[in-house]
Amino acid sequence: MQALIRRALLLLCLMLSPLVLADDHAAGQEAYEAGDTAVARDFWEKAGGAGDVRSQYRLGQLYEDGRGVPQDHSEARRWYRKAAEQDHGPSQLRLAFLYEYPVGQAPDYEAAADWYERAVEQGLPEAQHNLGMAYQMGRGREADPERAVDYFRQAADQGHLPAKLALAHSYSEGLGVETDLAEAYKWVILASDEGFRMARLLESTLARELTEDQIRDGRRAAERWRQDRATRQ
Repeated sequence: MQALIRRALLLLCLMLSPLVLADDHAAGQEAYEAGDTAVARDFWEKAGGAGDVRSQYRLGQLYEDGRGVPQDHSEARRWYRKAAEQDHGPSQLRLAFLYEYPVGQAPDYEAAADWYERAVEQGLPEAQHNLGMAYQMGRGREADPERAVDYFRQAADQGHLPAKLALAHSYSEGLGVETDLAEAYKWVILASDEGFRMARLLESTLARELTEDQIRDGRRAAERWRQDRATRQ
């Protein structure tokens, strides 16, 4: 009988654990929104220590930005890593960024690229763009401009502005692709769709270097891309 009771209690604990973690995370979020970062941290440390990825991610943010706690990038990496190892994409992305742009330390480009690569598996466009930059610049990966363009395209297809500009640069300079100014113009036009003022300036500047046919081809290609994306969404 006692064995049955112990098994029943264990099963009940296993069933209730995710609910308890959810409650602790929610309580932490409520405290944070009320401006009580210390209480938020306590709830998130409790839930994060038990494996809740959302709480681990929020703790990473607190320590990365120094919100209500001393700024501590080592502690931020520790919490991000806990969530990242559970395939939490945003944590993988932030962990990669802290390896690429650390404070007071030399960058670890290889570690950054490794974590960007894992975040790419979650479909995050910023990770796709940043991994593309690693391949384009040879930082943490052997330089491979063609592979860089593939990652830029994946991110651009999700509407990522920096990736659109990276593709425009790649086509204008022939990096990993054949030089194609009409295609470069297309990506500058699509970057302008995001309301980025510099892209609009680039659009007018590049247009002065193009023939009327290239401008027409670029605009048509941009419109086809918009229609295709609208169909896929």
